[in-house]
Amino acid sequence: MTSLSIGPSDYVIICEGVSAREFDGEWIVLDLQGGNYFGLDDVGGHIWRAIGEGKSLSQIVASLRRNYDASEIELLKDVMLFIDELVERQLVRINRDVMDRPK
Repeated sequence: MTSLSIGPSDYVIICEGVSAREFDGEWIVLDLQGGNYFGLDDVGGHIWRAIGEGKSLSQIVASLRRNYDASEIELLKDVMLFIDELVERQLVRINRDVMDRPK
């Protein structure tokens, strides 16, 4: 796995050709271009939904802290590892361009 240089104010953007749906509490992410699909657990689904809502990394961690019993440091580390995996699978990309941020 590659190591990302992602900061708390950075945003993550879902790549074109990637779609996700929630079924009975589980998230299924479809990579239409690559023909792959991935299942996400409850925490992964929470993060995916927050990415789709245009939340920054710090906003995602804050929302997880309200719902899960873990420290901010633990959550930040776990979210960064999860996002690193999503980037590696080309499902999302890091967006540092202020002009291209989600609205």
